[in-house]
Amino acid sequence: MLSGLAGCEDTPATDGGNGGEAATLGGGGAAAGGAGSGGGAAEGGAGGSGQGYVQSWDIGSDLIINGHAAQDEVKSAAALHQVIDGDDYLSVVLTDVEGYCSAKAANECPGGPHFALIFSLNGIAPGTYDVTEGVAGALMGDVNASCLSGGLGAESGTITFSDVTMGDSGGVKIEFDLEFLTGHAEGTATAPLCSG
Repeated sequence: MLSGLAGCEDTPATDGGNGGEAATLGGGGAAAGGAGSGGGAAEGGAGGSGQGYVQSWDIGSDLIINGHAAQDEVKSAAALHQVIDGDDYLSVVLTDVEGYCSAKAANECPGGPHFALIFSLNGIAPGTYDVTEGVAGALMGDVNASCLSGGLGAESGTITFSDVTMGDSGGVKIEFDLEFLTGHAEGTATAPLCSG
C-alpha cells in the first residue's frame, strides 16, 4: 500500500528551530519558539515552520525492531495519502529514516537496516478504530534501501486518527495503544502530509 507514494518536502524550520531528539535517558530538547516539543524520553519534534503540521511524537514501547528500541530512535513522522480506484488510504509512518518524505520520494533509504511503525486507515474519516475490525491497522517492521516497508501486524488495540487535513499544509494526528506479538506500543504523533 505504501509503494509509489510521492514524498514531502523536508524544509528546515524557518521560525522555530529544531525540537527535541529522541532521548534514551529522559533528556530531549525543546523547540525554541516553535510548535515542536521535546523533553521526556521518547519525545521528539521539530520547531515550527510557520505553516501546516509539525512532526512530533511521544512513544512508550518495549518493541525492538532490527536492534532499534522503537521508542528511542524515531527520527521522522510522515503521513501518506493514496487514492486507488477512487478509494482513499491514509498512513502515518514513524521511522528512524531522517527526512522520510524526501527519502521516500527518491526511493532511497540508505544506511539501514531501518525500522518503521506504520498506522494505516482505509479512508480519511477521523475516529477511533479497533485494529481487529479491518478498517485500520498497524505494523512494525523493516524499511529497506528503497524505502519499502513490511512487517508484523498489531494483534489488538486501537488507533485514533484526528485532525485529518488533506492538502499542501495537511497532516494527521494519531493516538495509539497496541499489542504486537513481540511487545506493546502506545503514544501520540503528529505527521505532516507528504506532498505528491
